[in-house]
Order: sequence, then structure tokens, then C-alpha cells
Amino acid sequence: MKISYDPEVDALIILLREGQVAESDEVSPGLIVDFDASGVPLALEVLQARHLLSPDGTLQLELPITLHARP
Repeated sequence: MKISYDPEVDALIILLREGQVAESDEVSPGLIVDFDASGVPLALEVLQARHLLSPDGTLQLELPITLHARP
């Protein structure tokens, strides 16, 4: 897993596994999941991520979803 932040677009990217993105889906407002051709989640992109940071720079993130491979 690799986590990065792009300040230009204020997006937090969580790379779950390497692979070719076949489809992206906004599964919740501001949360985009990239899937491969088999429906396996490859990455999460959290938009407007700056509001998730506390004053000390700690990430405050709760994901109330469960990701499964798509059939």
C-alpha cells in the first residue's frame, strides 16, 4: 500500500495494489475507487482531502464502506 497527497488538486491517493485501471467509480461523494478489468479495487482517491487533516497533520479518515471485487 502506498499513500500520497496531491496538493494541486487536494486529493489523497491510497494505492492498494499495482494494476491497469479499467474503471473508476465515485462510490460515495468525494471518494473514487479505481478498479481493474476483473473488478478488483486498485486505488482510492479522496477528494477535498485537506479537511481530513487535523492541526498537527494527522490524517482523520473513516471509510464506512466495504470494498469487494466486482463480479
